[in-house]
Amino acid sequence: MSDGLLSRHDVERIRGVFAAAHLPIRAPGLGVDRYLELMGHDKKIQSGRLRLILLRSLGEAVLTAEFSHDALQDVLGTCTGDG
Repeated sequence: MSDGLLSRHDVERIRGVFAAAHLPIRAPGLGVDRYLELMGHDKKIQSGRLRLILLRSLGEAVLTAEFSHDALQDVLGTCTGDG
């Protein structure tokens, strides 16, 4: 990623660890709209805005409401196979 978040190398590293542990690397295919609906009930909603926990690097997380809704939809689609 180019905006100061997790590098592509680290994403591949995490996928490799998950695969080695026989853990899923794709979310269930509920559809992007359903995930957005469910996320709308999350405890991290503050003043009507969804906040996400994102990784800047391995071991360094940030809680933010500053993200592109389009990017979130793209990521959800990619992670569920719906994109």
